[in-house]
Amino acid sequence: MKKNKKKRSVSKNGNTNLIKAILTGSVAGIVSFFALTAILALLAYKQDFEDNYYTALILFSSGVSAFVSGFAAVLPVKRNGLVLGLLSVLPVFLIIIAVSSVVSRTGVGLFGWIALGIMLVSGAVGGIVAANKRKGVKIK
Repeated sequence: MKKNKKKRSVSKNGNTNLIKAILTGSVAGIVSFFALTAILALLAYKQDFEDNYYTALILFSSGVSAFVSGFAAVLPVKRNGLVLGLLSVLPVFLIIIAVSSVVSRTGVGLFGWIALGIMLVSGAVGGIVAANKRKGVKIK
């Protein structure tokens, strides 16, 4: 009698799919960061906020964009939510720091490191939520 051999579902380009997922999540995070920052800047301009509110707005924008990045990276893959969520946030953070360093002509300050912590936690949470998201059941 022949033994039943289990077929492995390992694809040859499994790593490239993960890299594509990370890059897709990073692009979604970058787009959402700059869009949300533009909306919040317009709101701050119209409402005439004080200067100390700007830091909170940027930290909020960083957290939301990191969540979007982690969620978008893990949604097509549906596995490794924590790792992919964390990895998809790193390019977003590097681009944000590069842009802010060019604009302000300074390096990473205290709020930059705080933003990194917020972004890592938010990206991991977004990845975990996307990995555990169930498909909706349609009732006819």
